[in-house]
Amino acid sequence: MTEEQSKQSVVPVPGRPLPLLSPLRDDLGEEQRSLAEHLRSLRERIGLASSELATALGVDATRLSRYLSGEDLPQPQLLTSLHQLLASRNGEYSTDETSRRSRALLYAAARSKGPLSARAYEIAGLQEKLHEQQAETARSLAELQAEMQDERDHRRRDEEEIARLRQAGVADRDEQIRRLEVERDSALKRVAELEDLVAQTGALLQLQQHDAQHAEEMAAETQRALDWWEHGEKLPYQRQKFDLRRHPLIDHGAGLVEQGS
Repeated sequence: MTEEQSKQSVVPVPGRPLPLLSPLRDDLGEEQRSLAEHLRSLRERIGLASSELATALGVDATRLSRYLSGEDLPQPQLLTSLHQLLASRNGEYSTDETSRRSRALLYAAARSKGPLSARAYEIAGLQEKLHEQQAETARSLAELQAEMQDERDHRRRDEEEIARLRQAGVADRDEQIRRLEVERDSALKRVAELEDLVAQTGALLQLQQHDAQHAEEMAAETQRALDWWEHGEKLPYQRQKFDLRRHPLIDHGAGLVEQGS
């Protein structure tokens, strides 16, 4: 059974009580608790037991349990999958407002763990957005290329019919030729427009691919910094002495940054 088939095979039973989850730990921070409670509410609305939900999402059941208990934070893509699953179950639609709330709770929980964690999750969200943009641009490019080929075929058929009519002795030949010439010229104009759109859209896709590659490098660099920090090692950035008075984004007139601070 493929992963996609496995996901589709999980069907909630209407009215079936779900197994109770263990209570959240008392020592959870406010942000982690809020996110865990929100994820639990989404599970309830979807109507799947945790093991079934893990299968439907294509994630390890133990990892999902850590998300639901507030011990770990899910990646932004998991939230997207959760809302897609919610939209497909029992006719319930996941609104943009609910999705925005999920993201806000996730980023708040990430920020509570420190600026490095916040950056990691912001970049993960950026990567997801860039992936969606690439997919949409690729679809647009394919549609434009298909339309351009149709217009080229249309123009070719018109030219072939015009050539045939010029050799034929039909009564209204000139009128038919004029009509076909108008259609041919219209197709030629549209092909020129589509060629420009295809070139621009192809360039946009290349730029988005470059952005995605840059975001991947940013994510890797941030993860390295997180790994150093989590293992108690001195971050390479700590070897530098930052003079915030020279930072272009600091309001030096506010007098908040003093020498030697």
